[in-house]
Amino acid sequence: MSIFPAFFALYPTAERLRNVRALHYSNGVRSAPLWTAYVLFDFIFVMFVSVIVTVLFAALWSHWYGIGYLFITL
Repeated sequence: MSIFPAFFALYPTAERLRNVRALHYSNGVRSAPLWTAYVLFDFIFVMFVSVIVTVLFAALWSHWYGIGYLFITL
């Protein structure tokens, strides 16, 4: 979970280096919907890993109290 920000920066950086983003902007894509799409796509992976980690903690250690709070924290 600590490497999420680094991986999330890879795709926009690769687009910037290949001038794909300039092509998006020249075709009329505004910056707010483009960045919203990036964030929503990355959020899928965050949710997936958070659910898996929470389920593993709940299954392997029974002494956790308020496992839902752990999910919110993740």
